[in-house]
Amino acid sequence: MPTKKTKRPTKSKRPSRPIEPRVAPPAFDRVRQIAHTLEGVEDATSYGTAALKVYGALFIRLREDDDTLVLRCPIEDREALIESDPDTYFFTDHYANYPWVLARLSTINPAILRDVVVMAHHNALADKRSTSKKKARKR
Repeated sequence: MPTKKTKRPTKSKRPSRPIEPRVAPPAFDRVRQIAHTLEGVEDATSYGTAALKVYGALFIRLREDDDTLVLRCPIEDREALIESDPDTYFFTDHYANYPWVLARLSTINPAILRDVVVMAHHNALADKRSTSKKKARKR
């Protein structure tokens, strides 16, 4: 005698709540101004904080403490940046295997802020173009 299939009761799904982006601190406004002078930059959010993307690729985001920038940086270049100013640049175990460096907005030298933003933009743009070329070759 065939067994009768019964439907399992479905779990009720709570409606998802969008993450409300937090207002970026004034110190991030200077980063945003610099970034918007570069090619393809758009404002975004990442983990509920202010972020910047180049053609959809994240290159800078503000951490939840409102004082730390997460910047796109090749792993092989990160150590030199940290050695140049260890009070400003650092990384945590979470970022150890990823191309990112952390920078304290409160201690970053304003004279090199533009260079750091351009570096992050350049790295994300290069990665984006490299990925696009790989996808094109697969077709």
